[in-house]
Amino acid sequence: MKLNKLQISIIACGWFYSAYFAIWAFIVYSTSNPYNAYGYGLAGTFIGGITKALTFFFVNGLIILVSSILIILDNRQRQDEIDRALQKTDYIRIILLIVAFFFALPWLFAIHGIFISDIPILNLIFLGRQPGILGTNFFDYIYPSVHLGLHHGTDGYLHISYAILLSILIFKMKNPIIRNVSIFGMGFLASYGLIAYLEDIFHEQILKRGFLPPIWHLIKLFYDYGIFFGLIFGLIILIFGVYYFHEKE
Repeated sequence: MKLNKLQISIIACGWFYSAYFAIWAFIVYSTSNPYNAYGYGLAGTFIGGITKALTFFFVNGLIILVSSILIILDNRQRQDEIDRALQKTDYIRIILLIVAFFFALPWLFAIHGIFISDIPILNLIFLGRQPGILGTNFFDYIYPSVHLGLHHGTDGYLHISYAILLSILIFKMKNPIIRNVSIFGMGFLASYGLIAYLEDIFHEQILKRGFLPPIWHLIKLFYDYGIFFGLIFGLIILIFGVYYFHEKE
């Protein structure tokens, strides 16, 4: 069965944002100075811009490519059309996407070469151009709290968003093996993304204000071993997913 509009829209969304952010990464890193790019030595050069852009596109593009292959493989065994009507869980997804988008605003401005502290009203909520008054290293006290360009929080935001969108299709998959692989992949993507997302928020918006909440040490631990914890949480989500579909079927 051919890809339907819902599947095409989600896959296209992933490719679009991978390309869009990569283009802006090239623009920002090839035109910004090292200070605004957190000391990135190649900032302001073509090599610096293209290196950042290609690295970002390769990693995110690989995620979209694997997702696309899994969706296509599942479609080969599908005989019925996917129900595209909104479900109650879709409203939860929308709320999660809105919340993730709001707290990602400093990075979304940064990838466009703009400090969020230069934006009225938002500068009352988020740090941007200001150096931190507390940090994890010497550079946090020198460079802008939210440097221009890419952040691991940017990756985290995109991974969370794409995992939420992918979950719509995963719950409609027919092939158990492909579905389980997809659940694990989605779980890893969401978990690893959330860890990076939270670490960057706490680091840039809380720690650099001079606050050191006890939970910071736990978040930092999770981030330092992000891939390991992502795999663990991905496995846990897979177990719940297998149980859910076993009971459902």
